[in-house]
Amino acid sequence: MTVEWWSFIVACVALLVAIVAAPITLKLARRQTEAAEKQVQQAIQARRESLEPHVVVSFEVIRKTFNVVVQNVGQSVARDVRIVFDPPLTSAKPSEGYVIAEVTMFKKGIPTLPPGQRLTAFLDTGPNRVNSTEPMEYTATVACTGPFGVVTPEVYLLDLAVFGDVTTLDTRDIHDVADELKKINTTIKAWSPGA
Repeated sequence: MTVEWWSFIVACVALLVAIVAAPITLKLARRQTEAAEKQVQQAIQARRESLEPHVVVSFEVIRKTFNVVVQNVGQSVARDVRIVFDPPLTSAKPSEGYVIAEVTMFKKGIPTLPPGQRLTAFLDTGPNRVNSTEPMEYTATVACTGPFGVVTPEVYLLDLAVFGDVTTLDTRDIHDVADELKKINTTIKAWSPGA
């Protein structure tokens, strides 16, 4: 056998190996391409979600009162914000002319809620709520639109009971400071000659 003959045999074997390996290589290349496309789509989705508005509904306790808080903690303006409570929001002892379910942001929605904006609505006093038969647990569903269209609705499970015995809460704020300053001012004036 000559060198040319051996070269021919080697070339034929290499061709057979290439023919057998081609579908395997093509399949692996296709898998890598699909994985890369999936990663790109996930990155696009994550970036899009980071730019969406994110409207949060929660309860807070301030000075023995329960409030409903709606806040956009996202990166863009939330538009046409709709909040549905199940069961519907009620107060234990509603004030005359004030019905929580009739508050504009709950009844008609919020046309625009910029990033960082926070809206608060009075719900109840702690003692009234704790001593009533009104629900303590609610589900709030928030729907809105963002820069890319309709945002996936968020569902929040809210429970007033997590605040414990609110009748014993005694928080102080700037109003208490102002009251104390007025008392100090009155006392100092009483010490002044001619007072």
